[in-house]
Amino acid sequence: MNTIKSKRPTKPSPMKAMRLAEASAKLEDIGFEQTRALTPDERAAWNQARRGPGRPRKPAGEKAARVLITIAPDLLAAADDYAQREGVTRAELFARGLQQILVKHRGSRRNG
Repeated sequence: MNTIKSKRPTKPSPMKAMRLAEASAKLEDIGFEQTRALTPDERAAWNQARRGPGRPRKPAGEKAARVLITIAPDLLAAADDYAQREGVTRAELFARGLQQILVKHRGSRRNG
């Protein structure tokens, strides 16, 4: 029997009253005079912790470059239609076409 799992996030379990009281009691004794501003390193660490780990960085040689090109509107529309039918992105379609041209060009240079 297949069961479908709910994609809704589960509610966090409430903190037990005793643990909450203990944690709160520790904070009640801290006065403003006992605090200080964060150092630049601490501020950076705090901002990173708030932001979360994020997407891993790619090595420099694997990063894609953004390129602005000019294409006739009719050609762009035809390319978009083709990409949608094939289930690829516009960028992937252009990359595949460019790869085919370069492979063909390299082959003709070796034979010529």
